[in-house]
Amino acid sequence: MGELNTTIFSGTTGTLRIAQLILGVVTLFLTIFGLVSFGADDDFLLSMVIILLILSIVWMVLFIFEIITSSDVTKKIDIVYHVIGGLLLILAAILWLVYTMKWNDYYVTKTLTIRYIDGILALINGILYAVLAYLVFRG
Repeated sequence: MGELNTTIFSGTTGTLRIAQLILGVVTLFLTIFGLVSFGADDDFLLSMVIILLILSIVWMVLFIFEIITSSDVTKKIDIVYHVIGGLLLILAAILWLVYTMKWNDYYVTKTLTIRYIDGILALINGILYAVLAYLVFRG
């Protein structure tokens, strides 16, 4: 068995990929908590976080085990994925925050605070996706 290819985690883009994974996991748990505790049905953010987290993990595993290698085609796929993923995550985070703000007048709870933190982290993660797309494009 050969060595694992960890170059996907090197440099600034590698650091951003790790940050995206960590923020994705944190956001996933906070979103689930926010939905279960709040009893809300605004699950667009949850869907986006799950889909993007799974796709990111699969993409990284494919590179680590050298099932796919770096080429112009994979670079383009990476850019498109991060642009679309970033935009969808930003949209989902904004909708999540707007929905949470609607309840501000009725409830002041720890759950609302957690939902705000979750929305902000998802927004930051969406921005990281866009920044990574730019860096991959530039690099």
